[in-house]
Amino acid sequence: DPQEQAKRPKTVTLLVGSPQKRGATFKAAEMFASRLGALGDVETKIVWLGDYHIDTCRGCKLCITRGEDRCPLKDDRDLVVGEMLGADAFVFAAPNYSWHVPGLLKVFLDRLGFALHRPRFHGRTATAIVVEGIGFGGESCVILMIDPLCYMGWPNDQVQLRPRLRDVRHPQTRAAGPSGGS
Repeated sequence: DPQEQAKRPKTVTLLVGSPQKRGATFKAAEMFASRLGALGDVETKIVWLGDYHIDTCRGCKLCITRGEDRCPLKDDRDLVVGEMLGADAFVFAAPNYSWHVPGLLKVFLDRLGFALHRPRFHGRTATAIVVEGIGFGGESCVILMIDPLCYMGWPNDQVQLRPRLRDVRHPQTRAAGPSGGS
């Protein structure tokens, strides 16, 4: 029922792709979730990718040619995809590791390759949070997280980019040095 759906709170899932469970990226995700919660009628859930077992893609392409259910890897990929599908909006959060996302998140993004061919995230909004300590490189991480989303069903006008987030430890300034952990 569309009226019932309009009354229910919007749900936002934040997927933290840092290898450090409670590092600066998690703190940035908490801050983002807190600000969303303050808007009212928004429920947030933070999901740490490290709590899931995600195997490295073997490149067999069975997920593309025959369907993702034919993937020979039996791990937690579908549990994380379920978290994404269960939300109205989705946020990738990751530290900047040498102008790229950490391996933990990259492995998961590789495992979403099937969704590039069979989009399934229509009608949802997405964005990305990048934590960086050196002051540059974050934009490339945002692009690496956001570009695939546009091909997985998120329309370009629903994908929101906002580079240059402030440092979690010192919200009034940008960090000039290391962030103290991802």
